[in-house]
Amino acid sequence: MDISSLAARASTVMSGKRNDDGLADRLNYRYTVGILVVFAIINMNRMYVDQIKCWVPAYFTPNYEEYVRSVCFVQNTYYIKPTEKVPKSLEVKRQNEILYYQWIPFLLLVKAFLFYLPRISWRFRMGIQIADLIESAFDYKLPTTNAVHRKMCLDYMVDTIDEYVDDHRRQKHSHDNINMFTRFFSTICCTTGRYLGNYLVVLYITTKLMYIFISLFQIFILSIMLKYMELF
Repeated sequence: MDISSLAARASTVMSGKRNDDGLADRLNYRYTVGILVVFAIINMNRMYVDQIKCWVPAYFTPNYEEYVRSVCFVQNTYYIKPTEKVPKSLEVKRQNEILYYQWIPFLLLVKAFLFYLPRISWRFRMGIQIADLIESAFDYKLPTTNAVHRKMCLDYMVDTIDEYVDDHRRQKHSHDNINMFTRFFSTICCTTGRYLGNYLVVLYITTKLMYIFISLFQIFILSIMLKYMELF
């Protein structure tokens, strides 16, 4: 057994399961989503339990103070440096408004959902239990596996893969039900399909592109909200 196979076996034991994805995928849909959800909960707790602090006149009663805090919370705030005076002009205040203060927890949850969206697409569209297929392949290669269980693993892998290989009988039956335009398009273009042998490859590449597009899209949206459009 070489070093690479030993490292793969060690990572399998540590992870507890054989994954049908890579580290980059798990970094997007598992770790990033977990971090965003945790920070959303922390931020929501601080915002709704311990709301924004406001300076009020000393003669305000507790009810007035609570009302002012509620108004400050739902209204847009604006930023000034500690060394600057509070501006009196409404136009200056609007230029420095912070539009995202109240929406931070919801934005974090939406970002978490977007990062998990490619994973949902991958699981629902692949149509094959790759994790079980990988598990069967590992069990088949283990020297401790008995002959009966090894044959069961082999039969399962053969039957599963057979559903996703080129079968002229199934393609002939499907060709009888498609129109002339679809036949012409599939002839001159590189098409994808369940029985063409490239379905999972195209779906995997599409999932990777979804991760990249969603990351760039979120950077773009955050730049708009933070008013840093000069980055683009």
